[in-house]
Amino acid sequence: MKNLSIRSRLWLATLAAVLGLALLASLTLLAGKRGDQALTTVVDQNLKPLLAVQRIDSTLGAIRNRAAGLLLDHYPLPGTINHLQEAREAFLADWAVVSASTPASEEEAELLKALVDGQPKVLALMDDLAKVYASGQTDEVDELLQLPWAMVHKFFIKPLTELATRQQSGAEAVTAAARKSSQQQLFVALALALVAAVAVGGLMFTTTRRIVSALDESVEHATAIAQGNLGRSIATGSRDELGALSSALEAMRLSLAKVVDDIRNSADGINTASAEIASGNQDLSSRTEQAA
Repeated sequence: MKNLSIRSRLWLATLAAVLGLALLASLTLLAGKRGDQALTTVVDQNLKPLLAVQRIDSTLGAIRNRAAGLLLDHYPLPGTINHLQEAREAFLADWAVVSASTPASEEEAELLKALVDGQPKVLALMDDLAKVYASGQTDEVDELLQLPWAMVHKFFIKPLTELATRQQSGAEAVTAAARKSSQQQLFVALALALVAAVAVGGLMFTTTRRIVSALDESVEHATAIAQGNLGRSIATGSRDELGALSSALEAMRLSLAKVVDDIRNSADGINTASAEIASGNQDLSSRTEQAA
């Protein structure tokens, strides 16, 4: 990591951030897909059959209440006949949903089988009520609400109620499992986000500290050179862009030191030559005076 260039470090931080975001996006999509699957499972295998079972129970209760109300002259006969026809159609539609459902356990399979065996009794009771309504002999309705209805209750309504209870428990279990799975995926996503944040943050921190430290050293060396201190060497250990900057400063220092040395040597040479010329002039003057 120390020998990586600044550009490589920044690219590495960018790559880590992109990978982290990609992982988070993938987990989000996966969580959404599993959530949709769980919701579809709850709706198709639990909610729809459960609602159909509850509607059947409500339909049968409405048929009984309407028949009892007819005996008490609370409902008119024509309306009761129409109600029975509509209730039969609704019953058959909901029964198609219930009979096509997939049992989630052996207990539900046994209850569904009991409903299949008891369903003809329900249709037979509806047919008998329709005949009685059509004949106008409403007194026979009371007989149908006794033993025949008791048989329907025993062989159809009772297992129907128990099936509804089990299906509701199954729906709650599936929902709880889906919620738990979503929470686990959320924790995994948060953990990955934390790891990615730590990795990117740590890399950016070390890179920033490296840049600031190297720039401070470069400014210090440049200031020393500007003040004429050319004897202080500059370390160039790293191989990144900051190392190249230090190498350039060191090369500049050496070049300036060489120029200064050359100027100093040249000045020394000029001083020596000047001294020799002055000495020669003095000797020449002395000889001229002696000759005169």
